[in-house]
Amino acid sequence: MRVVFPVGKTAYREAIVDTKTVGMSEAWWWFVGGWRLYKLAPWRWLIATLLWTIIAVGLVLLFSFAGAFLSILLFPIAYAGFLQGASELQRGRALSIRHVFRGLTTPSKMLPLLFLGLLPIGFALASLTSVLLLGTFMPGLLVVTTLGIPTSIAFLYACPLVMFAGVGPIRAIKSSCDACAKNIGASFIVILALLFMATATVITFGLGLFLAMPVGFCALYLSYTSIYGQS
Repeated sequence: MRVVFPVGKTAYREAIVDTKTVGMSEAWWWFVGGWRLYKLAPWRWLIATLLWTIIAVGLVLLFSFAGAFLSILLFPIAYAGFLQGASELQRGRALSIRHVFRGLTTPSKMLPLLFLGLLPIGFALASLTSVLLLGTFMPGLLVVTTLGIPTSIAFLYACPLVMFAGVGPIRAIKSSCDACAKNIGASFIVILALLFMATATVITFGLGLFLAMPVGFCALYLSYTSIYGQS
């Protein structure tokens, strides 16, 4: 897939973003590798997760409903930051807390990542509307699931493409969809595993987040490098 993205304000250059096809079993090794990256710096991952959690909770406490949507808007920046941390560890470097805020401190990355935040916000609004109109059981759940799958597919690799390849958000979304379509088996396992980890977080009253968040993001980083062959 050929992607054209801006460099500076007016110049443009072309980048080749090729996707590979991997087997379904490859997804298992992404999470094994994610666990290994987590074990390289568990306490720093814990602190990073805690800081982003404090930011998200703080926004909700300060601004209520608007704060909840603002925290959702910032999620791609957190996602990109954790990917940056995983990249540093994968390269044999030490993890620093500043790495997980790289998307927030780099202006050229921040705006495209905030644009990607419109995806989960749209999903949240659509889900809330469907639940209010159809109820919380089967009809509402069916709509939420139907909307959640394409949202996850579009979002999965859009963030790393913006963060690492400098691809614009619209083309990054399209490339993410193409990559998941080419690797539907592995993508299904990844989404299923992330849903399991999210469920475990709820069951443990949020404590599981401190393991699920860094391990999950590290696994997503490894899946990105496997499918796109770059970091």
